[in-house]
Amino acid sequence: MCGIWAFLGPNAGNYVVKMAPWLIHRGGQEGVSFVCRINGSLIKLSNSLTTDSTLCLGHARYSTSGPYGVELQPIVLGNDFALVFNGTISNYIELIKRLRDLGVNVGTNYDALVLAHYMRELLTRRGGIDGGVNELFRTLRGGYSIIAIWKDSLIVVRDPWGIRPLAIGSDGNGIAIASETAVLETLGMSWREVELGRPLCYVGLVGSIGLRVPGLGELIVRLSISTS
Repeated sequence: MCGIWAFLGPNAGNYVVKMAPWLIHRGGQEGVSFVCRINGSLIKLSNSLTTDSTLCLGHARYSTSGPYGVELQPIVLGNDFALVFNGTISNYIELIKRLRDLGVNVGTNYDALVLAHYMRELLTRRGGIDGGVNELFRTLRGGYSIIAIWKDSLIVVRDPWGIRPLAIGSDGNGIAIASETAVLETLGMSWREVELGRPLCYVGLVGSIGLRVPGLGELIVRLSISTS
């Protein structure tokens, strides 16, 4: 199982580096890397400790499928989309065909890369987060946990059977997502598991973080965060 994690809030680069040691056993032998939104661009980094960002992802790879010995995540597509993924997409060949029907040829059999292209296309073509994420969830098959950046939003998706773990934590300064709860507890965060089969979207707002459940189209929770 790969280690995946993210932070949305002030000093995100520092947070994802602090989270890494508690997830590195899930694939650190093949490398740990990060992607952060910096000045409107998504930048892939080997160390984000001093990075000025409010939105970062982290990934430690443990190879069970796809290319070995090559670190491919976080996957970054353009300046608007990045993804870390843990699990297996059993119908990725079907997704390749769906992408071809949309005029996109990905040229890969690595399910994480296929997933990234497919998710980005749905977000772009299905009217944004509500339509795109729900279509993604409806058409994916397998056991998976997904954390993605789409523009200024953090999208969290967990399969309906809970095969792959994923939890949400907070220390009052922002939102942390991790594939293991130990890292959240170590940082003194309260946490809960991501609900099975219910995609979430966290949106960075001025002085707060908003939570939406795609499909409802409304802000249902707001967490006050420090801007210091």
